[in-house]
Amino acid sequence: MTLKKIGALMDVKESYISCVKNGTRDLTVASLMKLENSLGIALPCIFAEAIDLKSVSKKLRPQYNALRKVASKSEALGEALTSS
Repeated sequence: MTLKKIGALMDVKESYISCVKNGTRDLTVASLMKLENSLGIALPCIFAEAIDLKSVSKKLRPQYNALRKVASKSEALGEALTSS
């Protein structure tokens, strides 16, 4: 998904998304909620798919795996991750 499309889904400028990607800005809860509502995918499922399991403690990995299992059943998530 392009920065422009993500920005449109969150109702923010592409430059803001670029700054978030570069680590100079942070996302707000309100902007994340807009993304969730636009995609029709729960934030925990989005996060579970986006986070590299190597960076998650072994203790928490089962929870991430459970969320990924739920997320894998979501057509919307698959479409969002593969759209450009």
